[in-house]
Amino acid sequence: LMEQQLSNHLRHKEYKQALEIALELDKPRQALKVFTALVENDVTNGNDGLTSLQSHAKAWPINRTAQVLRYCRDWNTRARNSHIALLIIKAIVSSIPVHKLASADGIPEILAGITPYAERHFERIDKLYASSYLIDFTLLSMGSLSINHDEDFRAWEAKTKLILPQKSTDSKLNLTGTAVSGGKSQIASTNDTDDEVLTIGESDTSSTGSDIESDSDSESGDEADSSLSS
Repeated sequence: LMEQQLSNHLRHKEYKQALEIALELDKPRQALKVFTALVENDVTNGNDGLTSLQSHAKAWPINRTAQVLRYCRDWNTRARNSHIALLIIKAIVSSIPVHKLASADGIPEILAGITPYAERHFERIDKLYASSYLIDFTLLSMGSLSINHDEDFRAWEAKTKLILPQKSTDSKLNLTGTAVSGGKSQIASTNDTDDEVLTIGESDTSSTGSDIESDSDSESGDEADSSLSS
């Protein structure tokens, strides 16, 4: 019956009543579910989740505090649950005086068991945070992909000698001083009045060759006339 009430309180987001039932039934898994839902609800509403946990921790008797710390010690052994466990521990130690926790029966031993795993989680997070700088280094080496840092990339590109600026745009091809685009070429010349457009593959050699052939034909014809007259 109480487990059904616990499910109903969770469904209606009545986390205070659900937490009391989970702790009274000594159900660590259900208590973890309630704590997680409580923190997620506070974060959704724009809070940090710590304030609600502190209000619960202040209302707990010392034996209930020791019970929750035992749960946190077990939850903290897994990386998946370490965040919520350490958040609850922070709420407890920041709400209850230290001398009261130190004088309570069993709490110093529980905290001593939490410390090694907490240090491992902090080392893991530090390594993950340090490894994340590899992404920044890679993006800086490639050039910024963000529009906001375009000026920095332009300055870096201007200083380096490994990247040459583009000499043509719009898929134009530079070919022997001639800018070619769409099958036509414009001859690069200092003479602005020369508007002649040539097609790729055409040249003046064909016309020159034909003139030479016509001249040779005329000379051979003259020689034949002279021989006939003689």
